[in-house]
Amino acid sequence: MSMTLFVNVNLGGSGGGTRREPIKVTPMMKLSDAVDGMLAKIGRQAPQGYEITLKRKPVDATLPVRFSGLQNRDTLDLELKSEAASTSQRAAPQRREKPTTTAATATRRPPPQQEQAMTRPAPPGPSPSDLPADRDLIVFHEDLLASGQSLGSRSEDLGDDFYDFTAQDFARIQKKRQELARQEESRTLQTRAMRERERRQRAKEMPPVRVRVVLPDRWCLQCIFKATETVSGVYSYVASLVDCPSFVLFTTPPKCVLDRTSGDTLYDAGLVPAVKLHFGFKGTPSGGQIWKQGVVDKFSVHSPDQVEGHGRRAKVGVSVATAKDQEAVPVKTQAASAEDKGKAKKAGVPKWLKLGK
Repeated sequence: MSMTLFVNVNLGGSGGGTRREPIKVTPMMKLSDAVDGMLAKIGRQAPQGYEITLKRKPVDATLPVRFSGLQNRDTLDLELKSEAASTSQRAAPQRREKPTTTAATATRRPPPQQEQAMTRPAPPGPSPSDLPADRDLIVFHEDLLASGQSLGSRSEDLGDDFYDFTAQDFARIQKKRQELARQEESRTLQTRAMRERERRQRAKEMPPVRVRVVLPDRWCLQCIFKATETVSGVYSYVASLVDCPSFVLFTTPPKCVLDRTSGDTLYDAGLVPAVKLHFGFKGTPSGGQIWKQGVVDKFSVHSPDQVEGHGRRAKVGVSVATAKDQEAVPVKTQAASAEDKGKAKKAGVPKWLKLGK
């Protein structure tokens, strides 16, 4: 879904005046790409860069449009930087930073501890061995899912009989409806403590929750959490993988920001059985990149099948155990029915009811 923005280009010394130009952008398009295309269209160049403001507030043009807080038909102000302005900006700090040599400052030296701290080398970044290796973490790009290779190969294996509605399907649906009706009837006679205990039990029986976090550059991290773990635990784990101290996680649509200090479980927050979160931040990450060193190299995957099958090992184990229990029940029922039939045959008709003898 595209939207239209209007840009007031301040021509400055290159002709004077202001020129209003419309640009069309998409939510994941960088604002700088749209502005560069607009400048090329009107025959203007910005070798020294430009500044974009919205209602006198600066706008980061390197972010996608959906994360820059812009709305449809907003009017932006663009000012081209000139060579003279950039030269004066570079020269101004030099004039301010020029030291005044006096006898006091010439003989003053920093304390020994401060001098050692100044000469001490910076600590190295985290090595790949220091990164968290639990929670079955994988890292991939969203374009990997757009290929659709895994979905196409799976749909080809299904025959036409897969879509037929059989008697077993009808019996399963009826059984599920009866269970829901019984649960609803029993819930009306429960106390608050009983309902809370039942809710906690359902949260414990939930399968592992797949949490996918989408970053602004469309790289994703996907990991496994229990339904009884808290939202703050998700924040702590994501913070151990990114080099961005101030960030938020939110769901959309509609946009709902998760509280970093919340003690609610994933089950209470409605983030089960799987959730897709978006990563937002303000400013620029330290080091110029969001990921910590070695995360992408160690945990990245390159196959859609690895992404689709991620985190389903526990689910498969549960379904196999359940299937074994379900298979054992009919066998026991058949044996019990055979015994009942044998007893019925042995009992027969009483002697006093036999006629003709």
